[in-house]
Amino acid sequence: PAKPKKPFFLTSVFLFNGLEDKTTEHEASLILQPVLSFGSSGCGGSEHHWSLTSFLVSGSGRAHCGERLEVEEGETVMGNMTRLRHGEWEVTAASVDRPDQRSSQAVTLSSATQPLRFACLTLEATRMYSFSKCEGFPAGSLDFVDNKLRAPDGSDLSPRWTPTVNHQECGQGASTSPDGTVTIRLSNATASPSP
Repeated sequence: PAKPKKPFFLTSVFLFNGLEDKTTEHEASLILQPVLSFGSSGCGGSEHHWSLTSFLVSGSGRAHCGERLEVEEGETVMGNMTRLRHGEWEVTAASVDRPDQRSSQAVTLSSATQPLRFACLTLEATRMYSFSKCEGFPAGSLDFVDNKLRAPDGSDLSPRWTPTVNHQECGQGASTSPDGTVTIRLSNATASPSP
């Protein structure tokens, strides 16, 4: 997407696909996420350009990060979370346009961790305090395309993504297409598959 029209000091915008151990019985204790971000984060960042980083973030907010890559406006990026074997994952964020640009994070989860059964596609913003906070968001929309979920046995799953919009004061929104594309406009919009 375009850079935010008027980025603010300490304001951050995050776009990501993620997997959590969240269930209807308990809140998530972690999230695996390849993240496209503008602004500061627990893994660094800049108020001048977009960054692409692979993350594991614990329920306490502690971020474990792969290498942070600078990406250009309009560049096509890819995020992937691959289960290598029970409890072991690799989170990858990469540029499709420049295949040599990739951030990878190996993750070993505790045996006490619940299975990662909650998938999300999210646009999130932090510290939007100014009266003109809408200028802190990128303009337009972002499409998450070719979204694939697989069961532990490798079989394809067919989720129905359900848009959830927590704030609409800046025109945020989320929509789905029959081909599985999820389009997110601006901030705090999340789409997750229905059971």
